[in-house]
Amino acid sequence: MRIFGRAIHRKLDLILVILEEIKGKEVNEMGALQDLQAAVAAEQTVEKSVITLLQNLAVQLSALEANESGMVAASDVEAVVTNINANAATLAAAVTANTPAAPTS
Repeated sequence: MRIFGRAIHRKLDLILVILEEIKGKEVNEMGALQDLQAAVAAEQTVEKSVITLLQNLAVQLSALEANESGMVAASDVEAVVTNINANAATLAAAVTANTPAAPTS
């Protein structure tokens, strides 16, 4: 009977080792899932910022008013251009910050 008892204990020990390996893999997968969720959230934030930027740009352009001669003041156009450039720089920084480095082979 002792032989069977030892064999059963060895098998139970093996099952426990396998369960620990499975548990470790699950923890790794959960970490990967959390990383993916964070990346998606960051991307959504950038996308929403771009949408807001474009909507604001449309509002600014439609707000430009022509003077009596039908011309838009150069200073008004320059202000919108300055804002566009600032937004472009902000967008470029956000894209750079949220772009992962290329994998090395």
